[in-house]
Amino acid sequence: MTSIRSEKAYEKYAWVLLFVSSALFLPTSAFFINSFFVMPHVATAGDLSRALAASPSITTWMRGIFRDTAIAQLGIGVFGMSVAAVSYRRGERWAWYALWYLPLAFLAYVGSQAALRNSIVPPSVLLIISLLGLLLPIRQFWPRHG
Repeated sequence: MTSIRSEKAYEKYAWVLLFVSSALFLPTSAFFINSFFVMPHVATAGDLSRALAASPSITTWMRGIFRDTAIAQLGIGVFGMSVAAVSYRRGERWAWYALWYLPLAFLAYVGSQAALRNSIVPPSVLLIISLLGLLLPIRQFWPRHG
């Protein structure tokens, strides 16, 4: 006879950590969309302004990068939010695997910020939050037998 395991609150609501982690891709999407629209007006200071003024093809290329990044960030955020709120919340194992993209993305962000000698605190916090969201309810996805 198997006993039904009661869910702890931290297991039941761990999906919220992953939902919020995914939702944080939306502001970065807005940043890249904003950068896409203001790119022609960026030529106000520094080496970037000279490069943009000297080469319209560089400006076009950079606008494409900002546009594509905005679209990707928006897609990643919406994908993660929907998977966390529906399938992960239901305890579907594929969702647990799929949402491992979050700590991997935040780990890459930590690495890029470290390489630029910027603060790694914000992406490290996001890395920890996403790992907690995946590991707190581990028994829901990988129950003990026996």
